[in-house]
Amino acid sequence: MNTLLGQRIREQRKEKGWTIEQFAERVELSANYVGDLERGVKIPKLETFIRIVEVLDVSADVLIRDSVASASHVADDELCKKLSPYWQNTLRYITFPPFRGIRTHSDPSSAMGNAAAHSRRFF
Repeated sequence: MNTLLGQRIREQRKEKGWTIEQFAERVELSANYVGDLERGVKIPKLETFIRIVEVLDVSADVLIRDSVASASHVADDELCKKLSPYWQNTLRYITFPPFRGIRTHSDPSSAMGNAAAHSRRFF
């Protein structure tokens, strides 16, 4: 369970003044699932995490800071253990201090073109 991630999601949702139901509708999830996320019962898939970050309009590190001890230990985090090695490396890359605060683009394929398809070879 990752209650710290869930607490951060709840804090950001409440800062926006949204109920669980309003937030769930915006991220296209059930209110029950959002409640489970906020209590740390569930851990979101990467795609879901990205939608949450985009809807809350925060950088990923706002939600995962302190839940990941350091960039070199990111694979030990509960959320990251469920990711493939490719996504673990990607998360290491985006949580590396010089890149913190970079926001996701709502359509990664349009921002990166074919580079996204070939990015595996770089990690």
